[in-house]
Amino acid sequence: MILTDKIRIDRGPEEVWRFIQSPALMKEWDRNIKAVVPVTWGEPTDGYQYRVRYNMNGRESNFLAEFMEYQKPVRLLIHLTGGNLPVKGYIQEIFELTESASGTLLRQRTELHNSGMHFFSGRLMLLRHFIGRFSRKKQLRTLKALIESKHSVMG
Repeated sequence: MILTDKIRIDRGPEEVWRFIQSPALMKEWDRNIKAVVPVTWGEPTDGYQYRVRYNMNGRESNFLAEFMEYQKPVRLLIHLTGGNLPVKGYIQEIFELTESASGTLLRQRTELHNSGMHFFSGRLMLLRHFIGRFSRKKQLRTLKALIESKHSVMG
């Protein structure tokens, strides 16, 4: 199961990347993130890890997140394990940025097929995604507003 969303942001990829690759800044635009604790110190890169308390299906759970692909400022793959997933289960969240004349197209893809979720839980999440598409898209709209307002204040 794959959940996808996209949004156009009126800023360059470097500015958008700063908000995508910083767990502390992710918390500002993703309302499901409740807490972030770095495991790896220093600048993010391949292998960077942090713990994240994430609200998933109405329950909070602690995950270990790792940057598996860090291609600045084009692609970021975040690998999530632990939490309420089975021992070998994992979720991958992929952000892809494409520069255009009018800014950046941000694509977000969440891959759940290796999460080990029960059939019913997976279908419920898929149903919530399509019914609540606007609420999920709301996170990307929050990100867009945050980036565009920061630039207008700073610029």
